[in-house]
Amino acid sequence: MRTLGYLPGGDYSAAFSINNAGQVVGYSNTSTHLMGFLWTAAWGITSLPPLPTNDSCKAFAINSSGEVVGSSSGSEGTHAVVWVGGAIQNLGTLPGDSTSEAYGINSSGQVVGKSSGKGKDHAFLWSNGTKRDLGVLPHQTNSIAQFINDAGQVVGFSSGPLGTLAFVWDKTEGMQNLGTLPGGDYSQANGVNSTGVIVGTSGNALSTHAFIWDASNGLRDLNGLIPENSEVSLAGATAINDRGQIVAYGNIHLNHSNDRTLQLDHDAHAGPLHIFLLTPAASGGPTTRK
Repeated sequence: MRTLGYLPGGDYSAAFSINNAGQVVGYSNTSTHLMGFLWTAAWGITSLPPLPTNDSCKAFAINSSGEVVGSSSGSEGTHAVVWVGGAIQNLGTLPGDSTSEAYGINSSGQVVGKSSGKGKDHAFLWSNGTKRDLGVLPHQTNSIAQFINDAGQVVGFSSGPLGTLAFVWDKTEGMQNLGTLPGGDYSQANGVNSTGVIVGTSGNALSTHAFIWDASNGLRDLNGLIPENSEVSLAGATAINDRGQIVAYGNIHLNHSNDRTLQLDHDAHAGPLHIFLLTPAASGGPTTRK
């Protein structure tokens, strides 16, 4: 583990995405504003420019070509943007909306995020200069797209009267509800790999569990797939790659070695959060590494 530092004049930074070349993007404060950054091993941390009339920006994702997406903000509001070769492009909003942010980009340069206006958010897909409203799940009012894979599958969540529910979208089937784990009333999809395997979090007001979803098995609790002696409780999963490796977070229960269904009034009360790397084992189930 190494520090990436922060921009000149700052004392805080957060990283959100890394590509196959090891380039990292996120944002850092400076002496005056929050600014998006690109980090490389050769150049270290460097700031990304906001739109000409703006004074701050954030970077949330980078693809294999080094294209970066995020948002740029100023007195006129916040708009989703893409940086290509260091130059910034305004992606605008869906018709009638006033703000937008971009959270994911695939190798083809397709971008996903949210567009907001009149108190509602809608997931969008930007491709070759055209924005598409991905809509919401039935009986819901809001949606946010978190990630897009190279096959054009989009994952995120839709919220409204039925609570918050994870979805997957593709151009053939549209938006599909992934459901929740048993006993849960909440789910959120955070990542999908090129084969369509999805990870995220599901639960209720008392606790959340990391989940994995695929077309054959549906939604499954990741806690039921790791070894019994792992001594951890996985509260959520944030990303999955094409090797099936999963980044997750949760708690270590040294006094509850076989209890991964511990119910608490809040996940954080189980102790400090830890980050875990889950790697598929030869037997088919994932192993866990802190």
